[in-house]
Formats: sequence, structure tokens, C-alpha cells
Amino acid sequence: MQSLNYIEFIGPQGAGKTTLLKKLIENREKNDSWCTYDEAIIEIANGLRWKDLRKSRQQMLWLMRKADLFNKKLNGLSIELVKSLRDKQDRTDLMIKFEFLIEAHIKAVAEMDMDISPDNLFNLMTWHYRSLKRFALLEEFRFFNKTVIMDEGPFKTHYGLQYIDPKKVNQDCLPMAIVYCRLDKEENIRRIMQRYSKTGRLSRIHNKYNNDNIEKVTSKLHDILTKNLHILQSMNIPILNLDMGTEVDTDQVMNFIRNTVTVNEE
Repeated sequence: MQSLNYIEFIGPQGAGKTTLLKKLIENREKNDSWCTYDEAIIEIANGLRWKDLRKSRQQMLWLMRKADLFNKKLNGLSIELVKSLRDKQDRTDLMIKFEFLIEAHIKAVAEMDMDISPDNLFNLMTWHYRSLKRFALLEEFRFFNKTVIMDEGPFKTHYGLQYIDPKKVNQDCLPMAIVYCRLDKEENIRRIMQRYSKTGRLSRIHNKYNNDNIEKVTSKLHDILTKNLHILQSMNIPILNLDMGTEVDTDQVMNFIRNTVTVNEE
């Protein structure tokens, strides 16, 4: 299976990743060969014809079946079923590809040192699951002609890369590069509370259903991100480290993306 070309944006919620991505889109040039995930989906949709969809009905049913297996595993409802498929031919390619990430994520959430609500624990699982479904869709339609920028990818939504077994790492799953959007803990908390005061909205993990308060949850999430970054560095993935507490040089980020894309094309 051909690997998907992608660059992943990683950082705490509220750091400004989405805002940065919007600025990059505004400054993108016509000959830049990268796009966002949403743009990739639009391109896929625009390229489909009705008869193509009719012909691919079986493929789509097959894709839905793959997604269902992932959902059951991540929800903890069918782990034994998935284990029973390990040595059988009906193990899906996608399951094989991301199994090392899924197993580590399940263990990380189960052993998480945070007193958060059961609903939020479920949200952490499904958030990671949705990021994997994105890959399923892109791979199903073989979207490899451009590098995809992802700000909700499988490493951004992972809560314990230290649980990965190095022997099981699938190199095809690793991003071409990482843009790490770093933000001071105190500033991150201030921005979260500022947004809450303006909009009345909190993220799926920062809401008030937890026994741990927002400050404590945010601090622990920063610790997890720091550990994840060390693991990614050990995998020799190129990383651009940005301080989101200052004005970000968008030209620096754009050049990093362009250089990464150029190296991959060579």
C-alpha cells in the first residue's frame, strides 16, 4: 500500500493552530503542492461522478465495515474480536497499518492520570478514531497527488505515544514532518478561559464535567504533549518548533512545508 503524504500540526487546544493554518492558506502560491484535509475531501467529491459512486458501492460498504471495526475496538466493545482476527486474512489493511497506534492509545487513556468524566474519556477515544477515519477516506480514494496538511491527525489526537512498541511501528503511518505549536501553560489556560467568557464554549476535554479543574487538566495535557514530542523526535521526523505566544513568522512555516514537500518529491 502506498503511504499517504502528510504533515501534521500538533499542539495544545487553543494554541492557535487553526488560525495559523488559515494564514498559510491565504499566503499559499499556485504552484504549492499541498492542501488541507478539507480541501482534499472537496477535490475528491468534485472528481466523483454518479456512475463512479454506483460502481464503488461495494468498496464503500467495505470501507464502512473497516470503520465499524475500528469503532468497536476503540470503544472497548470488541477488543477480543479484533484480537481473534490477528492471524486471519480478513484483517483489514487499515487495521494492520494503525494497530500500533490504537493499542497504545487505548492503554494511555486507560492509565491516564487525570480525574475526568467517563464522557470525556469516551471523547478522547472517539477523537482519535475520527482522525483515523480521515486516513481511511483519503486512502480509499488514493489521494496522493498532494501533501495533506492535517491539524486533527492521529498523532495530534494521541494521548500516550510512550506506550508504542517500537517493533510494531509502521513507517507508512508516520508524517513527513511535524509543525509543533508550543504555548506556555499559563497562556494556554488564559486563552481557554478568554474564549469561554466570549463564546460560552469549551473543548471536549476542558469542559466542567471533570473533577479535575481546567487548570489541572491543561497542565497534564501539556505534560502528555511534551512526552509525545520526545517520542516523535526519536523517530527522526523533521519538527518545526513554534512559539505560539509570540507573533509567528508565516514565511518560516511556509518554507518548512515547501522544503518538506520538495524533499519528498525527490
